[in-house]
Amino acid sequence: MTAKTYAILNYGCQMNESDAEHYAGQLQELGYKAAENFHAADVVVVNTCCVRESAEKRILGKIGELKGVKANHPGQIVCVAGCMAQKDGEKLIKKHPQIDLLIGTAHVNGFKEILAEYLSEKGERVYNSLEVKKANLRVSVFVKAVFQPGFLLCMAAIIFVHIALFLMYVGVNAAAV
Repeated sequence: MTAKTYAILNYGCQMNESDAEHYAGQLQELGYKAAENFHAADVVVVNTCCVRESAEKRILGKIGELKGVKANHPGQIVCVAGCMAQKDGEKLIKKHPQIDLLIGTAHVNGFKEILAEYLSEKGERVYNSLEVKKANLRVSVFVKAVFQPGFLLCMAAIIFVHIALFLMYVGVNAAAV
């Protein structure tokens, strides 16, 4: 029997780097191995960030690409996670039916349980903001506000990095004068 595989496509801030490590660890606890590429992975986690418009455009392009990938790998599970999933979940699910799971920032540490529940229900969607019904399937609902601790920490980290870069820029230009 071939081992189940996963791929994590990470976009955005340093907080997402940490979250990606959490997702990977939980998938490994479930017996998944890292795939060489996302095309062949059984589970693909697109870890999103909604702070910059350019990142959002790249993420939407990748989610669109996953429609074709999933058509060639019908059992593949596509999970969109992170602050963009939390902020735009309803729009994403309507526009991209290839998405199986949406996970908001508050559910990073519960990902293993959410995935296990999804797999046991075969076709149930886990959504982080409001109830969505599809093909008469019950939906697990996790209601959370956009301004959760994980989201705020992510935003604070991004702001800190921008301020630090600005100060470094100003310091270099002041020294040159």
